[in-house]
Amino acid sequence: SLFFSLLFGIGIFAQTDSISAHATFSRDLKELSVKQEIRLHSQKSDSLKLLNWIAAYQSSKTDLAKRKLEDRNSDMHFAKAKDFGELLSLKVSVNGRNMEVNTLHDENIILPIGSQSDGGLNIQLHYVLKLPSSQFTGYGVGKSSAMLKYFLLVPDSFYKNKKRNYLDIEERVSYNTFWEVKIDAPSIYHVAGNLKEIEPRYFASLSNSDPEIYISIQPVNQMETMVEGKKV
Repeated sequence: SLFFSLLFGIGIFAQTDSISAHATFSRDLKELSVKQEIRLHSQKSDSLKLLNWIAAYQSSKTDLAKRKLEDRNSDMHFAKAKDFGELLSLKVSVNGRNMEVNTLHDENIILPIGSQSDGGLNIQLHYVLKLPSSQFTGYGVGKSSAMLKYFLLVPDSFYKNKKRNYLDIEERVSYNTFWEVKIDAPSIYHVAGNLKEIEPRYFASLSNSDPEIYISIQPVNQMETMVEGKKV
């Protein structure tokens, strides 16, 4: 496949974790349907934490909303229901075994995966997001545009056994990960990202930061891309 050709083409070793996501926007950009595969080569715990940080935008009672209010920003406190974001649905399978998810509203989703062999983990996700208004943090849906960051479900590489909620500070949740992101959106929109652009609307590269995807009716320049610490 193109994905694995890219892995070997840029000299990535077989032990590199990888995340591949195919994200499809609704016409108004307010919903995002995602099919995603996560491959982890080193998993010693019998549970796996996925960061579900879109849940930080689900109401005026989250840690994010409280922090904004402390900073004298009341946008979330007085927001309407249509402006909030949330995880609408989620299907999960781990190494081919379907798993039940008890809640869609926690910012940290714990999957009881049990003991694993040296073969690592292959996690298949299919989920739908209702994107929040971008007025809260700059990420989400604006007027004829959308900015994605911290919305995809990802393993927490840094705090695997500790709860971590989103507070609108620049945080890293993954490192040394090969990312592949394909975007489907109505043809009137232009798409740019901070991963290397392989072809229009298709981005892939090794990255130590989380992907950012920008969609707009107006033409946009490709965002700065870092591959193995170098701009490309």
